[in-house]
Amino acid sequence: MAIRRFRRGQRPITANATNGDESTETVKSTPRKPVLYYLEELYNKRGTVRENALSPIIEILNTRSEIEYACLQKNFITFLYRFLNSIKKGSAKETQLASHAIGLLAMTFCDTDNAQELYKESIPELETTLKSGLKTSKILDALAIVSFFCANNVEETELAMQIIWEFILLKSGSAVIASKRSPAILAAAISAWSFLLTTRDGWEFSQKNWKGTISCLLGMLEEDDESVCVAAGEALAMIFEINSLDKFSSEDEGTSDSSALEGTKSPPKYCDKKNLIKDTIVKQLEKLSIRARDKTSVNQTFSEVSNADWGVMKYFQDGNFPEVSVPIERHTLMLSSWSQILQLNFMRHFLGKQDFLKHMLRNELFQNLFEFKPTYNQYSGKELYASTMEKVVVHYYVPEEKDSSRLTRTEKKKDRVLRNSIISKARTQWMSKNRLLSQEMKSSEYEIE
Repeated sequence: MAIRRFRRGQRPITANATNGDESTETVKSTPRKPVLYYLEELYNKRGTVRENALSPIIEILNTRSEIEYACLQKNFITFLYRFLNSIKKGSAKETQLASHAIGLLAMTFCDTDNAQELYKESIPELETTLKSGLKTSKILDALAIVSFFCANNVEETELAMQIIWEFILLKSGSAVIASKRSPAILAAAISAWSFLLTTRDGWEFSQKNWKGTISCLLGMLEEDDESVCVAAGEALAMIFEINSLDKFSSEDEGTSDSSALEGTKSPPKYCDKKNLIKDTIVKQLEKLSIRARDKTSVNQTFSEVSNADWGVMKYFQDGNFPEVSVPIERHTLMLSSWSQILQLNFMRHFLGKQDFLKHMLRNELFQNLFEFKPTYNQYSGKELYASTMEKVVVHYYVPEEKDSSRLTRTEKKKDRVLRNSIISKARTQWMSKNRLLSQEMKSSEYEIE
């Protein structure tokens, strides 16, 4: 099954975007000075000065002109380390703003050689801050966005996923404790983890990292908060969509409730195990639905999961993907998979609804991600979207996946290394072609001028 994922190679032309977290202040459009002025302000010892400089920088990262982009690229390392310094030493507000800025920096320079440096420098600092117990919604967002746009292979993606998963499970090393972590933060963490799950095919994930994940998510369906239950349900749907249950279930998952398998010594076949796990999930969702209807009748909580048309419930009951359409001004974006729904929801949360719409209309990176092509404006006759870059396509062929139950540990490792090598080479070739094309286009623009 094909997973729609981000591919590097096209520099986005972004519109004005704001912080999608309602708990933080919205970036306001005000007359601003050159970006280097605000960079200098980030060296100030006073935290309030640095905070005031981060807001216009975020606006510049969203609404940049070619001149501003060139300045940002030339001083990329300086901006990156100033943002990281604000995350490390700043107040909660400064940390939130700097985390948001790093996420936008990743979106802006994901097609350049700076992407890897941004990933390698940002992830450790974001992990440390996440474990420190500060307000974490934007830290989680930044971890997911940086990995989504800048991770170069599945190992780098899984590293960010493991950091988020350890936070979800409150493993040792985290200063956050369950009594202090809000349900909204837990839901945000699950959503960030699921968002990264959309970037890879199921066979790419390491089996040892995710054993028992399904059981953990089933337990989260019992949480007394709808946002957590919704996030957990969508994560389960995503795991089923990538069709790799063996990677995310424990050895005996799905067998305890089956009398047909009692007394058998041999493990169930994959199709049997899948049906058993699915039945377990459906039972848990039905219990959640009954509990949700009771709560909703009292105070209107759990209104989404109590709805008979809740997409997750219908997906597990009848196997059909919910019909989802998103209005984009006079256009309609049709979504055809859970991966697209999770990606859209997360991007819209990070950027804010209104600015996400602007990105969908003007940002070629987003249009390619969601396979969205705006048409002509029927009133003005002008095209709302015009591609400024020729598409580059690289075809690669991966050998058919072998039956893992018949392979030795060494053979499994060789097969995984072979597949990763083929895909890695193809991605490198694809990115190189796009960079060359981008350079040629810039050269032609200068000649025209």
